Amino acid sequence: MKKDEALNHVSELIKNIHDDAKNASSSMFGIGKDKYVDLAKKCALLEQSINIASNSDNCFILEGTPIRSLIIDLEIEYSSIRGSVQKSKLYYSILIVIVMFFLFMFFYKDISDYIKDEYKIDNAGKYMIIGWLGALIYFLLDIIIDIRQDVDINTEKSSRIIFGRVVLAVFMPILLIIIFNPASDGQKFNPNIIYLLSFTMGYSYKVIVLLLDKILEKAQNIIKAL
Repeated sequence: MKKDEALNHVSELIKNIHDDAKNASSSMFGIGKDKYVDLAKKCALLEQSINIASNSDNCFILEGTPIRSLIIDLEIEYSSIRGSVQKSKLYYSILIVIVMFFLFMFFYKDISDYIKDEYKIDNAGKYMIIGWLGALIYFLLDIIIDIRQDVDINTEKSSRIIFGRVVLAVFMPILLIIIFNPASDGQKFNPNIIYLLSFTMGYSYKVIVLLLDKILEKAQNIIKAL
């Protein structure tokens, strides 16, 4: 490996490490930041040694070791750190989901009882749990896809997404029942349909958009009737 080629390899590796270190610094937990910084220092030292090497044409050996081997060792260490960081981010993401679940369960009974007393809606708690499961399945599938495609898991972004989806999945089915309440017509909701809607609202934002469009349409009809 020639000197220029070795410098290009190391320079590219340093850039990738700095990018990952920057992402780690801006993330919620700073996972892997110190490891990336230490590895970047090793790469910088190697880059410096290559620069001061006397042979500019065929810099095959550096301090008794082929440069290609030194670069490969650093690349292997970089890949190992990335894999470790990805696993840590996955564990933290799952932890966030678990914490959110217990927070939800803590207020679950109070919310369910309030909706039942205030709006005469039975099984509201079940609708909320089904919606939460829909959001959870979407979140886990999204994480699995990122891992299989070797995409960096953004823990902070993922936590915001799952939080938003859980909130929508928990309350949109209840909003659906309140706004389109058939009790005024002497009818009853088919609970299986509400379970299905609750799950799909947690899993897909498109269903929520359709519901909001229906609510808007109903509001426009009311305004036109005034």
